[in-house]
Amino acid sequence: MNDINYIVSPDLKKTFDSRAVLARLLDGSKFDEYKREYGPTLVTGFGRIYNQSVGIVANNGILFSESAQKGANFV
Repeated sequence: MNDINYIVSPDLKKTFDSRAVLARLLDGSKFDEYKREYGPTLVTGFGRIYNQSVGIVANNGILFSESAQKGANFV
């Protein structure tokens, strides 16, 4: 879990890749991403945390209309 401290800066103005954080949180770093190429500023998909299936919606930048549509379809 200490790896997250190196990825996410205390400075809220610095960006980071949500996928890097998910790789450290999910069991076995396994993430089944939904529409990776479409609306790339929103990360959506499925994974497992403590063997419990979870759906994930993570911000990875400015939310544009295609990213919003992707999120709505995923939910």
